[in-house]
Amino acid sequence: MPVGEHNSPAGPQVTALQMALVAATICNHGVMNQPYLVDKVSNASGEIGYQASTSVLANPITEETAKRTAAVLEGVIKRGTGTAAAINGVTIAGKTGTAEKGTDRDDSWFIGFANTEEGGGPVIAIVLEDSSDAPAKSNNVLKVALQKAGKLS
Repeated sequence: MPVGEHNSPAGPQVTALQMALVAATICNHGVMNQPYLVDKVSNASGEIGYQASTSVLANPITEETAKRTAAVLEGVIKRGTGTAAAINGVTIAGKTGTAEKGTDRDDSWFIGFANTEEGGGPVIAIVLEDSSDAPAKSNNVLKVALQKAGKLS
């Protein structure tokens, strides 16, 4: 049955971080890296006192499965429910969703990433309460993330 249409009163439950890990794993060709919240810590002079390092948490899907899934998620952006997240000149892959709360206003969410042969993203996860605008809002977030990563001017 579709998400939200089942007998469980709690419904499916995932966090934004879990969905970001799903997108990142697909983006990284099946490799799930250990998440971390702080990338680096710098002092006022710009000297780095701490720099996080990437470590592999798991390999839950094969590279082939990740590539096939990414191609499907590109279709969501090109001709599906995520067209508002499209960015000219960048191949975006993503998935939209709705969290039904049993009220007149549902929450919306979006996970997405810039899909390149090299992988690496950036990857975003957005949850908007009482809104259906997650794909449209994600467009701006993706643009900023791509600019910060030096992948979009």
